[in-house]
Amino acid sequence: MRNTVQLDELELPPDRYFIAGGDHRIRTLLGSGVVITLWNRARRIGAMAHFLPSSNGIDVLLELNGHIGPDGLQRVLNELRFSQIDPADCVARICGGGVVVSRTDRVPSLNTGQDGGDFARRMLRACGLPIISESFYPVGRHQIVFDVSSGRVQARRIKPVVVAIDSQSSKIAPHPVHSKRPRTGVLAR
Repeated sequence: MRNTVQLDELELPPDRYFIAGGDHRIRTLLGSGVVITLWNRARRIGAMAHFLPSSNGIDVLLELNGHIGPDGLQRVLNELRFSQIDPADCVARICGGGVVVSRTDRVPSLNTGQDGGDFARRMLRACGLPIISESFYPVGRHQIVFDVSSGRVQARRIKPVVVAIDSQSSKIAPHPVHSKRPRTGVLAR
């Protein structure tokens, strides 16, 4: 019988952060936002923050709990200090999302994950935090999993859902290929 440690799984919603010990695994779904992980190897404590692009544009990216940019990251760093972790003893990883909605006449396509990643990089460097890896995904959603015990961060692409827009009624409906509804037509006897 193999000895395995049971890890608590935590779902991190967008625009939030969580600080956990080594008995936790934190996961989030990354769209066009940015995920920053901070990890302290000696204490096996880490933080994951999921930042979303601001509706005000690229210059004020990375809102977190109503705090924009450096204020949001500063809040995470303050919480680490409160937990008796010196942020200078942590290493950082950045995961930037990509285009989740393709360009149409109504929706411009911005590489907000890359732009947000650039902003996150500047913020982390300004705080003196070493960045040990960066991953930017050009298209689609990704599930990001942070194993706090090992500091390992994994990304898995989530298969996109295709939607069809009925131009007559302007309603969005599932594409027939991916629909769970039974097909209509002649049934086999």
